[in-house]
Amino acid sequence: MGRQQWELQRASTLLRVPLPGRTLVNSIGVVKSMAENGQGIAMLPTFICQAAVSTGGLQPVLPDWRGQADVLHLVYPKQRFMPPKLRGFIDLAVASLKPLFSG
Repeated sequence: MGRQQWELQRASTLLRVPLPGRTLVNSIGVVKSMAENGQGIAMLPTFICQAAVSTGGLQPVLPDWRGQADVLHLVYPKQRFMPPKLRGFIDLAVASLKPLFSG
């Protein structure tokens, strides 16, 4: 994902882990598949890997550590007035996604 290192945090401790690997991937699905196929370790969002962890396809390596949270944006064309369908979608997306990114 274009990162040179992982930043991991546990309580007030911050750890920077350099990524000297030779593979660069910009698809989280490919990263997950590679980890499932034994081609290394991956830092994945819980909602992406939860099913594979529960079935044994993936194994947590550092369960007490958390990665840096990324920002999520909903992007839509600029409009003078926001259509009710768009407002409804934004409200639904926020309500649905917020629990996945909290805690």
